Amino acid sequence: MLVIDLNQALETPGDFRLSDLVSDVEIIELDTVKDAYFVNSMGLTLTDHFICFACDIQKKAYLFDRSGKFIRNVGRVGKGPGEYVWPRMVAVSPDERYIVVGDESTRKLILYDINGQYIRERRFKEDNPAFTLVSMAFKDNGNFMVTFRRPSRPVPGFASILTYDLNLKVVQRILPRSADPEEAMSNLSYMSMIRSEDGFCFWETYKDTLYYIDKEGMVEPQYHIGIKNHCFSMGFGLPEFDSSGKQAICTMIMDVLDLPDRLFIDVIHMGESRNVLYDKKLKRAFSIGQPIACDTADNSWVKTSVINDVFGIEPINISNYNPDKKEIIARVMPGWAVDSHDITCLRQRNVTLPAIRDRLADLIESADGVANMAIVVMKLK
Repeated sequence: MLVIDLNQALETPGDFRLSDLVSDVEIIELDTVKDAYFVNSMGLTLTDHFICFACDIQKKAYLFDRSGKFIRNVGRVGKGPGEYVWPRMVAVSPDERYIVVGDESTRKLILYDINGQYIRERRFKEDNPAFTLVSMAFKDNGNFMVTFRRPSRPVPGFASILTYDLNLKVVQRILPRSADPEEAMSNLSYMSMIRSEDGFCFWETYKDTLYYIDKEGMVEPQYHIGIKNHCFSMGFGLPEFDSSGKQAICTMIMDVLDLPDRLFIDVIHMGESRNVLYDKKLKRAFSIGQPIACDTADNSWVKTSVINDVFGIEPINISNYNPDKKEIIARVMPGWAVDSHDITCLRQRNVTLPAIRDRLADLIESADGVANMAIVVMKLK
């Protein structure tokens, strides 16, 4: 297993230009009709014909076509069959026949067809003693994986990942964890699962390990990312971490994006958002330290970014990676950008795709843009 010294990387500054990674960009503007309004886009998924995600604030699941036209809300709020209270995650099958919605409040998984018709549901608390859903993704047309945040105390039967079939039966338990107290010191576990070249990569915070999961569900630990002043070693639970001042004295990895030649590591370090890049070929890690261009939000906790010399807006909010199409999926929240960017400055940036830059700037300054979101699909070189 390869070891990455995160604190050494954080003390090693470096720049990285998006043009070194990306060759082309597609912008998808989402409809702003009433039923399409949302705040968060959790579990954002793009397929050949659809865009799907959930919003835990609006308590809805959304389905758009690939051009951004709103189709429908999937399911509805309630406590009956096929209804949810707090939808947190969604997943769409690769053949685009099914949608799964994960409801954190009632602790159940709900299966619909692509037309929004309810099929069946299952309470995942029967399968795993966990409360918070972290991510969901289909591994093939008939099976999907669900990751859970670690319980705050040792509980028998916990596994980091469960694989379900379309009957919502557990067919595989991946990375089962014992009830040893050393295995459950904190529930502050921002684990993540995202597609990689040969399956999925899974970042497990408490273990500081990036695992690779192949299509058969076999697991291999490949990277250990060592952290000094680890939030877990300080014994924080979630309430303590969220309280004022706690984030400013420790280091924590929020997400890891696995690309063919690089790892992008999203970090909270001493109260600030930082990005670390690991070059797999050179086995070298460094902190991306370029200040955000055209930034007007001096008190922002996000102060550095990849240099976006492709379409200009920083920081880049990456949501997913599609290895089949070699595409990175990112988001632009115009309402946030208009409050934190000098748009005149943005329009003057020297970029490789000025038409995309100007289109996003127009969206940011428009009434419709501020009310919704644009999806940025970046094609890798």
